[in-house]
Amino acid sequence: MTIAISGELQSLVQQQLATGQYGSADDVLLAGVRLLRERNERLADLRREIIPALERLDRGEGKPLDMEAIKREARDRFEQSK
Repeated sequence: MTIAISGELQSLVQQQLATGQYGSADDVLLAGVRLLRERNERLADLRREIIPALERLDRGEGKPLDMEAIKREARDRFEQSK
């Protein structure tokens, strides 16, 4: 397969090759394609989770958020991370 890429992407491939992490331009492109596949899989997983949740909300099955409790939890987590 022959692939033509823009000058900007060619520069990116060359930069990656210069790091020594990849043995060839094909290796760089393969890594990019793998990342694209992983991203698409993550998006599909999120959609499978989000769509049923949105349907439940549409049916009125949601519950209101307690913003004060959310803020307290965030502050507690922040304090614990120090």
